[in-house]
Amino acid sequence: MMTRSPSPPRLLVVEHDVGIQDLLTAFLTSEGYAVSLAASPAEAQTLLDKQCFQLVLTDLFSTGIRDRFHSVELLRASAQAVPIGVITGWNVEEEEISQHEVAFLLRKPFDVDDLSASITACVKPCCAD
Repeated sequence: MMTRSPSPPRLLVVEHDVGIQDLLTAFLTSEGYAVSLAASPAEAQTLLDKQCFQLVLTDLFSTGIRDRFHSVELLRASAQAVPIGVITGWNVEEEEISQHEVAFLLRKPFDVDDLSASITACVKPCCAD
């Protein structure tokens, strides 16, 4: 009987900066993850409606709304129970982080070991394809 090897965990990276997209994709792929990219929360919502992901990794997008986490809340509406990790250059208070129930928040610049540990701590097996 032939056993099928498990698929790599799927991550959705939501980042508008192509350079950061490239760096994250290279690093996360080398760590054994399957990476999909979205340049905006709207693009990410479309992907979340079509695929299952074990984690959404996003920056905080400036939307003109006072709440910096507005884009995270938009993603949460599509991601449902999928953890959302945030990487940002913005100074965010711990109270804001806990109010929005993000899985983790890393401030730019960040250490890739911290990123790897944060992702590993919240990635769980995915739903069936």
